[in-house]
Amino acid sequence: MGNAPAVSLQGGTITSIVTDPSNAEAGIRVNATGILEQFITPSWTQLASGTDWIRPTYLASSDYDCRVTNVVGTAFTTASAADDVWIDCGTTRQWRLFNGDVGTLTVTFDLEIRDPAGATVASTSYTLTSIVDPAG
Repeated sequence: MGNAPAVSLQGGTITSIVTDPSNAEAGIRVNATGILEQFITPSWTQLASGTDWIRPTYLASSDYDCRVTNVVGTAFTTASAADDVWIDCGTTRQWRLFNGDVGTLTVTFDLEIRDPAGATVASTSYTLTSIVDPAG
């Protein structure tokens, strides 16, 4: 019979804050192993096991697709695909927002996952914020 996968996304805000002259970068990654990760300068970390995009994670495969839509704000500095384009989850996919200047950059978007039958099974909004605070 096998296990039926649970596909879900929690949504939320991922914020990276640094002090000038450092660079801030925030990101999200749909890992090919089923884990959902966040990038907050300087590294990737798993959001939480409860936020894995598919559970159990061993059911992750290229049969699932993801995409970002409804992008508002600063353009991604790294994107695995153009907006509104389905790409398979058999390869790790990421979207990142880099800020090298004092100030705040923000992008809000929807992340969607569809199953092998082509039905969207998870969709939610995320916000990436990269902040470089002035020194002193």
